[in-house]
Amino acid sequence: MPYLHGLSPDTAREARAAHAAGHLVMDWLLDRPATTCVLQDTDGSSPASLPPKTAILYQRLLGALAGIAAEGNREVIADLFDNFDNPDYFSRQSDAYTLARVATMIDERERRDILVGCLIVASELFQSFDSALQQTKTLLLRDSAVHSETAQTFRRDWDRVFQLEERPKSDVIYRALAKQFAWDLPADCFIGWDFHPVRPKSRKTFLGH
Repeated sequence: MPYLHGLSPDTAREARAAHAAGHLVMDWLLDRPATTCVLQDTDGSSPASLPPKTAILYQRLLGALAGIAAEGNREVIADLFDNFDNPDYFSRQSDAYTLARVATMIDERERRDILVGCLIVASELFQSFDSALQQTKTLLLRDSAVHSETAQTFRRDWDRVFQLEERPKSDVIYRALAKQFAWDLPADCFIGWDFHPVRPKSRKTFLGH
C-alpha cells in the first residue's frame, strides 16, 4: 500500500492502539462525549472524529494532535511540521489533515510556534495521565474496542484517581496551555471552558489542586 501523508507508516497493532488511546483520553480531558472506539485491523484509519466546529482553537488543536502525540511517531511529526501549511498534502483520513485545516485559522507568523507548543502540551498531559492512557491502550489491544459504556466507567474512575471530581478539566487544560504559552491566569480559582473563573465548592478542594 502506498504511503499516505499524515498517516503513520507503522501498522503495528500497538502503535495504532496508542494512537486511538490518545484520542480517547484527550476527549475525556476536553469534556467531549464518550464514544465507542474500534481498533481497525487495517492501516490508514483514524478513530478520531472531526473536532466540533464550535470548539475554540486550542481545544481543536489538542484534539487533533492527541493521536499523533500519544503514538509519538517521529516520521509523522516531522512530515506534519514540514507541510502543515498545505492541508491537501495530507491524506484526508489523517489527523494531520484536520490539524493543518485548523492551523489555517492561526496567523502564519505564529502558526509553527503554536502547533509545536500544543504538541508539547499534549505530550505532557499524556505523561501526567499515563495510567489512563495505558489502561485504554491495553483494553484496545486485548478486545480491539472500547465501548462507550466502558469509556464512561473509565472516566468516572479517572476523575476519582486524578482528583478531578470537583476540579474542572478545563482548569487542567488551560493551566497546561498557560504554562507553555506564558498566559496569565488567576491563581485563586478554577478556569472554565469560557475562560471565566469557576469558584471551588470548598476552600479545601481548591487548596488540594
